[in-house]
Amino acid sequence: MKTKRMVFKEVVFYGMLFNLSGDILLRRLYGSDDKIFPGGIVETKDIAGYDDETWIRRFFGRAFEEQAGIPYEEIIEPKIQPMPAHYIVYGNGFSVLYAGIIVGKTDFLSTMAHFVNLDDFIRMERLGVINRPTKIFGLRAFASRDCPNKKYRKIAGPVLKKEHK
Repeated sequence: MKTKRMVFKEVVFYGMLFNLSGDILLRRLYGSDDKIFPGGIVETKDIAGYDDETWIRRFFGRAFEEQAGIPYEEIIEPKIQPMPAHYIVYGNGFSVLYAGIIVGKTDFLSTMAHFVNLDDFIRMERLGVINRPTKIFGLRAFASRDCPNKKYRKIAGPVLKKEHK
């Protein structure tokens, strides 16, 4: 039996970055009050000629600098950790694949974006300020071992589990 290969019109990578307290970085979506993670649409020029680790570092280095004002050199122990999940949005013949990557931690203070604790993150989701892919990846990041705050990990896991019921 032949399987149909899925082709996505766009692939969007989100980069999750924690501060040392375990809060997660969100930026404002251009032209909106909605909040998302730094990152964006990956284009051929971003990946051509580079291995996985190199293009990811270059892509997120540029994204954090341009979208959050955080130089990549300010990331403490950068750890490129692909999330074991993706999120697909379909609509009007258009498909977008969202993928999340945990990039690391920083103690750098940004004036262009801000760090959000887990309670505020959940509150923002209820207010409709963050979209579903941001919510899923944010909860996964908070629940992961990469989150420096153990309390957040204990809370986010059950919230994420409840979300998938």
